[in-house]
Amino acid sequence: MRKKFFFISVFLLLTLCGCSNDIKIQTTSDLNSERNGQIIDNNEKIPDPAQDTKMGERFLAKNLIIDGGSGEIYMSVDSAKVYNTLSDAGLSENDLFEGSLLDGMNYNAQTGEFLNNRILVLVNFTVENIDATSGEHAVAPEKFDKYDFRVDSFGGCTEGPLIYSDKHGEVSAHYCGFHLEPGESTQIICGYLVDLRNVSLNEVKFNTAATPENGAIIDLNLGDE
Repeated sequence: MRKKFFFISVFLLLTLCGCSNDIKIQTTSDLNSERNGQIIDNNEKIPDPAQDTKMGERFLAKNLIIDGGSGEIYMSVDSAKVYNTLSDAGLSENDLFEGSLLDGMNYNAQTGEFLNNRILVLVNFTVENIDATSGEHAVAPEKFDKYDFRVDSFGGCTEGPLIYSDKHGEVSAHYCGFHLEPGESTQIICGYLVDLRNVSLNEVKFNTAATPENGAIIDLNLGDE
């Protein structure tokens, strides 16, 4: 009887071991990634890769939910304007991200003018959170709330590093952070110090990705000014 029980136990153990390779455990991160993939695949607001996204056109802000975020969040680029000095834009050096301007290199502290054919482009965005949680929280939950996002994740201007956000200081964990609860929308102004030595003004665009296949590219229509 003991021998029979022993063989039955071994058989059951081998059966379980044989089945273990077929068992797939899905983590929360896996489920979020799968849901994000479905949202992106089925969403009508994905930018058309055959053409630039238009100014004011609402599109899925994929960059804000990658790396472990989830849900739907949308944005649009509403307008953009060129300024030759900080004072013209109604800003001071203290409003900018630390280290953005270097006197004698890209900026003249005495005159307030930008150097070497640089200009300041202020871009107005609208961001609408449907039910998204941020990738920042997924990566560093001890620093970021699940509804803390970052403006530097939007993308960037052609030849223009980000130097300003009117949400600066809203999230203590990062100077680019902003907080947006589900069901809420907000307007955000960001500033980019664009270098026109290698591009003309009418070539400056806002890029959420390197190519239209991977994200929205918006013509800022600055050459019309």
